[in-house]
Amino acid sequence: MSDSNLKVSLADLPDEVQHITDLDIPSTQFTLAAAEADDHSWGSIINSFTDLEADYSHRFQSLFPAGVRAWLIGPLSLLNNIDKTDEDDDDECLRWLNGKPKGSVVYVSFGTQAHVEREQLEEVAHGLEMAGWDYLWVVRDVSFRRPEAAGKKGKIIAWASQSAVLQHEAVGGFVSHCGWNSALESIAAGKPLLAWPMIAEQRLNAKFLVEELRVGIRIDNAAGENGVVRREVVEKGVREMMGDGEMREKVEMFGRMAKTAVRDGGSSSQILTELIEELRKVADDRREEVAVAEESLVQLQRQDELVRTVA
Repeated sequence: MSDSNLKVSLADLPDEVQHITDLDIPSTQFTLAAAEADDHSWGSIINSFTDLEADYSHRFQSLFPAGVRAWLIGPLSLLNNIDKTDEDDDDECLRWLNGKPKGSVVYVSFGTQAHVEREQLEEVAHGLEMAGWDYLWVVRDVSFRRPEAAGKKGKIIAWASQSAVLQHEAVGGFVSHCGWNSALESIAAGKPLLAWPMIAEQRLNAKFLVEELRVGIRIDNAAGENGVVRREVVEKGVREMMGDGEMREKVEMFGRMAKTAVRDGGSSSQILTELIEELRKVADDRREEVAVAEESLVQLQRQDELVRTVA
């Protein structure tokens, strides 16, 4: 993307950035240490691809000394999956999806880091049932059981092979926390998102996905009673995501671009080749430096031995 007019507010930024002046917060200390490491790095390997955010990669590079480069080699989820069409018969989730019509399932996952309260999980369960679509929902809390009144249209599991699930033709959309890897896996699969950011940089990711790329919609997650997003809001968001044809066409276009990027001759494939060649060159240079240093040490040892002999 280029010539972006995306406007970012302080509220869109991660909490660690909003409180960057409070040096007593461990997350602030980590952020500053990471920034310092970036300043002294040789470059950054980024899970993205040129057609998605070329303009941003150039801006990112401009923040660092000359020669530091951003290497866009993604989507990484596709690198081991190029031209793969066979389903894994041992995967319970994929077997379940095989029995569903194309584009009929909502995939739901809030990632592995954010804690979701039990009351919120129950509201999500009701909202998904009210929306009327089958759903595959990853819930980290293995003790959670959906309320009986919510119905049983979907399947709740503790873990899924997410990239394979999103690539499955039965999946029609993704209710996501907007962690970047998850968001990019959805884009690579050509599946729209219902953006529900929770922590870290997820708000910023959601803004990019919704306002810049236009491959998702933002759930109205303004806190209701007790800070819980109600089932009616979940239902509305799922229905809008699954029914927005224009948004689906947009994300499918990016999905095709993503697959092209990682194929031979694609932008990510070329950049990965360049990266490997640069690393080989660095390794060769380092080996030469070590060889020179070792030869110098040998010479010094010989001189020392000669001095001792003369003495």
